[in-house]
Amino acid sequence: MEKLLLWPNHQEITTPDGGPSLTCLLHDEPAPDGAPRPALLVIPGGGYHIVCSPSEGVPIARHFLKLDWNCFVLDYRVWPQGVFPNCVADAARAVKLIRANAARFGIDPHRVAALGFSAGGHLAACLGTAIVEEVAATADDEADEQSARLDGMILCYPVTSFRETVGHPESGEGFLGKERLASLGEQYDPANRIDARTPPTFLWHTMVDEMVPVAGSIALMHAFHDHGVTFSFHLFPYGDHGMLLAERTDATGWPLTATRFLQAAWQKRTASPEDFRHFYTNAAQIALEKELGLA
Repeated sequence: MEKLLLWPNHQEITTPDGGPSLTCLLHDEPAPDGAPRPALLVIPGGGYHIVCSPSEGVPIARHFLKLDWNCFVLDYRVWPQGVFPNCVADAARAVKLIRANAARFGIDPHRVAALGFSAGGHLAACLGTAIVEEVAATADDEADEQSARLDGMILCYPVTSFRETVGHPESGEGFLGKERLASLGEQYDPANRIDARTPPTFLWHTMVDEMVPVAGSIALMHAFHDHGVTFSFHLFPYGDHGMLLAERTDATGWPLTATRFLQAAWQKRTASPEDFRHFYTNAAQIALEKELGLA
């Protein structure tokens, strides 16, 4: 696994693992159809106080590698070095580097998504909303010309607010610092910063999450609906915070469902309305069942 430093010319920017970085998990062979693969930036959570890479980093990337993504695990700055805008700058710089190296990584620069867990979900959402526009993620190299905006988001039991009843104040303290939290917290709620460039989003949470209230994800879902953002929202009845791949539970299939959702959203960008709708009709599904021997 190649490790790529985000800020190689800034030795003063550090993390416990040596500096903000991308760990690259790439396929050895081209895709069967010869096309570039989509890229997935995996952002572990940790309340903006730690980065939970052992559980929400490489193991997740390895799973999505099997679903035909090329994956990149983000190690980003957290409190106190990582208070805004630094953590968002790390994530934005990661997206720019992925796009700038698209040919080397074998990825499609127009299909770059981020998958974030918990506070990592908040950081991913920053990249898909106007929050990222407040951050200069430049390093005086060719990556500066790339966009930090995502083409898709996968948000897993995300922190979407820093308010007590619907969010996670501790993450807010790590993101902004205690001094700025009261006055600026609402400004960094992704539901309040959705714009015309917010990409298709897959969002899931559990009803009984006692660390990050599900109410925040429900509010974000309503905001997506009100702003016309394409989204897929999945609410599961059981499961503590930090369900990861949710193996052997009713939520087990979320990685494949999320992948299929983004594939469809990207297909819709280029397909004619008639061709795209064809796959979502009863007649097409009946024909497919017969073809597969299911009918």
